[in-house]
Order: sequence, then C-alpha cells, then structure tokens
Amino acid sequence: MPDTQTQTGTSGTVKPWLDVASFSTIDIERYAIVITKVFDACRITIFTTKNRSRAYLLVEDDVKKAGWARIDETARGARIRIDESAREPISNYLQNNCKINGRGAALLIAAGREPKNGQDSWVEWHVQEPGKLSAGTENEDGQMDYRERRAFVHVTKDQPILTMHAPTRGVPGADIFGTEIHARDGQWKRPVAGDGVRWDGQQQITLFASMDGTIQLTGDVINVRRILVISDVNFSSGNITYEGDVDITGTVEQGFSVKATDSISVGGEVRSGKLEGQNISVHGATTGESEIISRGRVQLGRCEGATVRCNGMVSLAGDANNIRVFCGGRFDMADRRLAGGLINALGGVTVGWLGGKEGSATQVRIDPDSCMLPDLDQVRADVERCSAQYEKIKSQLGPITTDTVKLQSLPQEQRSAINKLASLMKTIQFELDVHRTQFKKQLSGYRENMRPAVTVTQGISKGARIVLGNASWEADHEYTGAHKITLSRDGGAVVCQAV
Repeated sequence: MPDTQTQTGTSGTVKPWLDVASFSTIDIERYAIVITKVFDACRITIFTTKNRSRAYLLVEDDVKKAGWARIDETARGARIRIDESAREPISNYLQNNCKINGRGAALLIAAGREPKNGQDSWVEWHVQEPGKLSAGTENEDGQMDYRERRAFVHVTKDQPILTMHAPTRGVPGADIFGTEIHARDGQWKRPVAGDGVRWDGQQQITLFASMDGTIQLTGDVINVRRILVISDVNFSSGNITYEGDVDITGTVEQGFSVKATDSISVGGEVRSGKLEGQNISVHGATTGESEIISRGRVQLGRCEGATVRCNGMVSLAGDANNIRVFCGGRFDMADRRLAGGLINALGGVTVGWLGGKEGSATQVRIDPDSCMLPDLDQVRADVERCSAQYEKIKSQLGPITTDTVKLQSLPQEQRSAINKLASLMKTIQFELDVHRTQFKKQLSGYRENMRPAVTVTQGISKGARIVLGNASWEADHEYTGAHKITLSRDGGAVVCQAV
C-alpha cells in the first residue's frame, strides 16, 4: 500500500481552501487533526476530513518562520507526502500571510478520491405525475387563476403508468493514504401497488392500470379508483374536474368549484362554491352564493342564499332561506321552513312552513317556461345565439329586401352583398326553428310529468305567493296547519284548501 495518494488543491472540483482562521476554529465534528507542530513562533497544523479524503494545511502566528522545509517535515511526520506541484500554491499561501481573500484560511495540500454513492431506483412516469400542483392557470387576459391548480390523471385499463429504473452500484473512493473508502449502493424504492393497478410479470418493472379511473397517490401507495376522495377544496387542492364520482370529506370553500361526470358528495359545507355533476349531496350547510347544477337529483342540508338547478328531485333536510331552485322533479323539505326566494319545481312542492316569520317575500312556481333546467341549457343557448344573429342581420338589411324596385336600382356589388345576407338570414331562421322545435320537444317531457300542486304541512306566512302556470295566489293572512294549493278545475285560479 502506498503511503500517500495526493492531489494538489488547485485542481478538480474541490475548493482548494477552507474558512478556518486558527487551530481553535477547526470543527472537530467534521475534521480530524493529524499533526500540529510549533517552530519558533510559528504553528503548523495538518488536519483531514473525517474520511481522510482531503488534507489541509494551516499556518498561524509568525508565518515567516514557516517554509517549504518545515511544512514538508510536518507532513512527513503524518505520513503525508506533498506533491511537488503543491509548492507554488503553498508559496502563494505563505506570501499572503496564510490568508485567502483577506481572511485566515487553511489550504488543501492532498486529496484522495471521493467515493460515489449509487443512485437509488427511480420512477419514469408515462403519465403526468399525480399530486403535482401547478402554480395556477393563466387566463386569456394574462391573469393567473390560482384556483385552477390540479389536473387529475385519468387512465384506461391496461395503460402503462410508470416504469422503474434499477439502482446503480456505488464506486469506492480512496483516502490520502490509499485506503479504500466504501461507497453505498443504490437501493430499490418501489411504490406499492394498491387497488386498480398491476405490475408486469416477475420483474415488476412497469406498472399498469387494471381498470379505467384516476390515479391517486397516498404515501407510496398507487391506486386507480373510480371514486376520487379528497378532504377540502381550497387553494391547496385547486378546483376539481374529475371523470367519475367525487367524495369530499370536508368543505368546499368560497370561489372554488367541483365538476364531475358522475356523483358528488360533500361531507362538510359548501361556502359560496360551485358543484356540477350527476347526483349531488351536501351533508352540511350550503351558504352564500353557492351554485348547485345537477343532471340527476340533489340532497342538501340547511341552505341559505344558494341557487340550485336540477333536472330531477331536490330535497332539503334543513331550513332554507332566500334560495333559488329550478328543478324538473319534486321539491321536498317536509317539516322545514322555506323563507324567501323562489322555488320552481315542475314535479310539485312539499314544505313544512311556507314563508318567513316576518312575511319575507317567498314565491313558489310550477311553470316549465321559466324553469331554468340544466337539461335545457344547451338548446336554450342555441336558440338565444341564433335569435341574436337573426336580429342583427335583420337590422342591417332593414326593409330593403321587400322593396324590389329599390333593390334593383342598387349597384350589382351591393345587390350581391344584400342577397348573401338575406340568404344567410334564411339559413339562420331555419336553424333557429330547429332549435326551437328541439326545445319544445325536450320541455314537453317535463310538461307531461308536471304536478301543479303545493303541499304545506305546518302553515303559510302572510305574503307567500304561489304561481301555477298563468294563475297565482297570495296569502293575505297567516294560515296554520296543513294546506294544499292547487289549480281550480278550469285552470283559471289557484285554490288553497286546508287538509
């Protein structure tokens, strides 16, 4: 074994000096003192790193008393032989009073070979890595929307999710005396396959989805699930858009939204948030300017100030105050008070007490023409779009298309432009008629199932108003007990009868 293995401190990536001003400032937790000698008024110290991969020279006090011979003598006393190429750096070190950049410092005089630990196994994702949050999404106006942060990763059956890359072996090093320094081999750190995933074959290198769903990473366990379970919807989660069912165990905070292709369940409250999905249930309160849009049915607890639009039935387990509900099915909050707001439920209405204690404006309607159902949103938008286009062209043309003499007197280029607009207007008129027919057809199904009746189990406050079709009725005093409000046989009036 050679007694030294040296490198000068002027080469490689190792910094050739340390911020060590004196013998007393050597950090013995990180360094080991090999030798220290005093010559006249000069102190020469050589110390190493704990693994002895590097050796440093520190000269103190009367540095003029130190020279190459005394430094070499000290190093040999520690079995360290300094290479001739280190003479110049040491000479410069002494000339600068053993200071570097104006501060007391130790100089690297010998170096071995640092060990290189192996790399642990690593994951190559074939999809977006789940759980990674972006800062936000930039809007068209250049502003950052910090609510749009997370994109859940949807996968299909047999789709590869990730591939594992094997760890590498460590490369041993050597200290300044030639003794080997051990290097750590990389370790296998494999994620755990949970539900809805599978490893390929015996090697377990690539992870595949075994079902359609969304990747959910919990600790080191990877699952693919149809149902997304999340605690709270806020800035830490961002808005939720998900293909499947969503189960929120906590709260949806103000300004955040949850949109799912299937059902949404909220265990806590919805505070001025937005939910859009198939069947929707909120166990806590729904308050503020919350908006609920359901293609199926809705079940809520206490509700205040919210807007609910639902193709099916809406039921409330708590009181409601100043809410707006449009539903194609029945509205049911038996034994609970409805105070203020507007209910338009085509399947009929059942409430405990109708109207506020102080006569707040409360209106119940059963009117398909004004019921803003989600099922009709698209065709209603198509009708409005075509109507706007038609009216715009009509206003541009004016009466010119019906005045044949005036039209023929115009230059050919103008007549051609007017005829093109007239032709476009006919096309839009045809498209508008199609959309209106479709709207009437979709609405007719709700008309057939309409139940124009309001049932009150406890009482009605003065000022509460019922509108059934074109007929209406308003309570001129307080009614106590159970009542049923229906249309008269001829449909011309609303009748309130005690039950």
